[in-house]
Amino acid sequence: MYKLLITGNLGYIGPVLTNYLKKKYKKKIHITGVDCDYFKNFKSDIFNFEKNSVDHQIYEDIRNFSILNNNIKYDGIILLAAISNDPIGNKFAKQTNEINIKANTKLIKEAVKIGIKNITFAGSCSIYGNSGRLVSKSKKENDNLNPLTPYAISKVAIEKIAKKINLKKSVFTSLRFATACGISSGLRLDLALNQMTWSAVVKKKIILLSDGSQYRPLIDVEDMCRAMDWSIYRKKDNGGKCLLINVGNKNSNIKIIDIANKIKSILPKIKIIKNKNAPVDKRSYKVDFEKFYQLAKNYTPKKNIRKTIIELITYLNENNLINHPDFETLLKRLDLLNKKIEKKILDQNLRYIR
Repeated sequence: MYKLLITGNLGYIGPVLTNYLKKKYKKKIHITGVDCDYFKNFKSDIFNFEKNSVDHQIYEDIRNFSILNNNIKYDGIILLAAISNDPIGNKFAKQTNEINIKANTKLIKEAVKIGIKNITFAGSCSIYGNSGRLVSKSKKENDNLNPLTPYAISKVAIEKIAKKINLKKSVFTSLRFATACGISSGLRLDLALNQMTWSAVVKKKIILLSDGSQYRPLIDVEDMCRAMDWSIYRKKDNGGKCLLINVGNKNSNIKIIDIANKIKSILPKIKIIKNKNAPVDKRSYKVDFEKFYQLAKNYTPKKNIRKTIIELITYLNENNLINHPDFETLLKRLDLLNKKIEKKILDQNLRYIR
């Protein structure tokens, strides 16, 4: 039996990932999840969450968690736990450093020390930052990085650490994911495609938060799970001991305005409103995914943007999520953290007040 440890398993990606792995491998895999449960929404009958498909759940802040204190001998670890978007990272830069860099570094070193075979890190294509005039050229793994936010800087920091340390018996994979999208029981509305689709369904309009000209590669959350499925079994002769690799759909390097137009092609009655005073979003880049398509031939993305949009529209309508008054606040990560701080559930250091 393959024994897998997943940090941050109760976020946006985790519930989809654990359901995916359990459905595919059934009793051939044992999953332990570690999560402090930041983003569990306040109780409401409107939210029908899927069963947590793990064999053992640990509720703990990863700043306090140690693999060495567990008796299970893990074969693999997936590091999802992080302050996971730019608005939160910008407001909580110190905490982003503590969680995204210090805590993950400690866990990587512990994993190497006890001989965990596969270490998977959830990286990000946001490390490419702004391609400027060269936006027409897709970024490859060896191209220069230009992280613009604490979140992106933290992803680069972990990759640098992984390249420096002696991995011994471990194989390290940083999956530089494109911008996530798609349905999850831990749905997020602070992701470009998700937010625009929700706005189209609920408000019958899409208000662009930028001029819409910036490029952003996309990947459906289910296709992210396929990539992690590949990485937890990856051998060193398939990419090397320490692999940093772009992961996304090679057909999804798309402008924000074009995402809006795709949604309108499905919901033709909606309006697309450009905010003339909106700032130009500096995060604009195209990404080359050929290396991933070569190394992970049986795990490449299957969902195109249109399919993801249709699934989101169906999910929002069928679960009656659009009529809940607090829905937008509860599913935007920064808004939810601020609300928990205001209610004194969390302190300013993002630790639970017991």
